[in-house]
Amino acid sequence: MDGDEIEITPINLVADDEKIYFRTAKGTKLLHLVLNEHVAVQVDQAQGGEAWSVIVRGTARRLSDPEETARVDELPPRPWVETTKLEYVEGVPTKVTGRVFHLGH
Repeated sequence: MDGDEIEITPINLVADDEKIYFRTAKGTKLLHLVLNEHVAVQVDQAQGGEAWSVIVRGTARRLSDPEETARVDELPPRPWVETTKLEYVEGVPTKVTGRVFHLGH
């Protein structure tokens, strides 16, 4: 949250071993995680005649152990934009909900 507003931020994430990982730069996104570990992430996909939307709620923490960050570096994907993202975040889901949609034309 930013004051009374909920912050929505696009991230490039990867799921592995029942956790979610992403890299970020220092700034408000990381500061918000330090102040409040509770997070929600929405992932959507549309392909062919079907689409799905999943919301993952849980907690997040900044990774600082070199062994943990090295393991995350081995996972895809890479950031879309060539910017320096030296901070690593791990999300642990506590609730996952979603829907599948059959698209009409």
